[in-house]
Amino acid sequence: WPGKPAAGTFRADPGTAGAITLMIQAALLPAAFAQGLVTLDLKGGTDVGFSPPIDFTANVLAPPLAKMGVELKVDVKKRGFFPRGG
Repeated sequence: WPGKPAAGTFRADPGTAGAITLMIQAALLPAAFAQGLVTLDLKGGTDVGFSPPIDFTANVLAPPLAKMGVELKVDVKKRGFFPRGG
């Protein structure tokens, strides 16, 4: 107990410009140990204050994670900014 984290698609939409990058950071560790593929479908802010922008996550965080065996792909459909999000 509690066992291995589940694989699957998980969605989150705070309804605001809540930082997607912070949601990714929160989900990253359980996703890394999941039994299979984890897909996050997130809506919110991609570039908001007091959090890393999505480009940092894709271009700076993802490469060292890949060297550790954690594949992180970022596919931005629409940018979201304070106060509304995307």
